[in-house]
Amino acid sequence: MSEPLIIAIIGATASGKTNLAIRLAQKFQTEIISFDARQCYQEINIGVAKPTPLELETIPHHFINLHSIYNPINAADFAIYAKNKIKELQQTQPNKPIILVGGSGLYLKALLQGFDPIPNSSSSVKNYVANLFQAEHLEGIQNKLLALFPQLKNDLDLNNPHRVQRALEVALETGLPITAFWDKQKKQKSPYHYKIIQINWLREDLYHRIDLRTESMIKAGFEDEARQFIRFKHLTPLQTVGYKEFFDYFDNKMHYKTTIEKIKQHTKNYAKRQLTWFRNQEIFKENHYLIEGKNLDSQRELDKILL
Repeated sequence: MSEPLIIAIIGATASGKTNLAIRLAQKFQTEIISFDARQCYQEINIGVAKPTPLELETIPHHFINLHSIYNPINAADFAIYAKNKIKELQQTQPNKPIILVGGSGLYLKALLQGFDPIPNSSSSVKNYVANLFQAEHLEGIQNKLLALFPQLKNDLDLNNPHRVQRALEVALETGLPITAFWDKQKKQKSPYHYKIIQINWLREDLYHRIDLRTESMIKAGFEDEARQFIRFKHLTPLQTVGYKEFFDYFDNKMHYKTTIEKIKQHTKNYAKRQLTWFRNQEIFKENHYLIEGKNLDSQRELDKILL
């Protein structure tokens, strides 16, 4: 049986990926696999812009609400899960495309291409980085890493503690930025037949959407949701824009109005990093199609891409 067509929808946060994925899944009468590194956790909902219960009922979604924040997973775990799910769907719905959607590009890359050959770190380096993280938290390891390799500011998700720790370990162990090993990777042909659809918005329009969504999340009870996890704010899944700012607010480090503005600004910063990262990935340049946000509701524009 030949590999099914994978239609992967990428784009910055708040760009409308979920809505487009559901429309495509309805069109093809197929199912959706999420590659979102936060929506996979059962306990957090509002702050990760998880699809609504109605949306989840409308189309079967996989990899959402599958794990607990108390047992974090990574891109390798996702790749294994997604490969098995694709095989399963290939059996139950042969000859139908499978929709993938999310904002965690590393997860999608892990599925389509595999992993980069990055060397292991010694126990002494691992312990040093772990102790630094415990003493100075995410900011401490960010500062240490960027002092060594400032260019990683644009190449790495600096809000992900696990990735920053790993990058710092590699830097201390080898004297090289982690991107040096990405560059050395032997490009392998993906085992999947895929199309990448990227939603593109003018910067000011995307930022307006982020502001509106943040305000909607606040009205939906985001503050109360974050308050439930004060004791667990050190957990990796909670080192996420929105939760971190509320934790500072609960610790009386910021006023409420400042907290909301910080959430908006940091979400915009995150969106910019997402777009930069996607733009720098060679595998996402193959079979890549751009759809302007203003044309998202145009079935004609979408059909041009899918033909």
